[in-house]
Amino acid sequence: MADYSYGVSDHHIELYRRKAAECCRQAETCLDYPNRQMWLSLADDWIKMAQEVERRTGMENPHRAEIIKRANELWEQAGSPEGRAEEFYHQAEQELREQQRSNPMPPAQNKD
Repeated sequence: MADYSYGVSDHHIELYRRKAAECCRQAETCLDYPNRQMWLSLADDWIKMAQEVERRTGMENPHRAEIIKRANELWEQAGSPEGRAEEFYHQAEQELREQQRSNPMPPAQNKD
């Protein structure tokens, strides 16, 4: 992956995430599968760019990426209805929070 982190800030990360959301909205309006997949692929590319910048700048937030991924899964399972992206995002966020509560991370083990 190309290094997109040079000279970027959290403003750029948010811009990339907005572009990803924009692509998801476009995917919602597509009636044919190939175009919908193209928009979802573009959204995924924007998310990966944001994640790479976050990783390189120490501002990583994998939870948001997980939410978006799960929201897309829920949207597709529901038949890809138009105008409900926010609903699926909130549903995914809630599912992942409940999952974290029920499966907390085990304590780190000492490597000595």
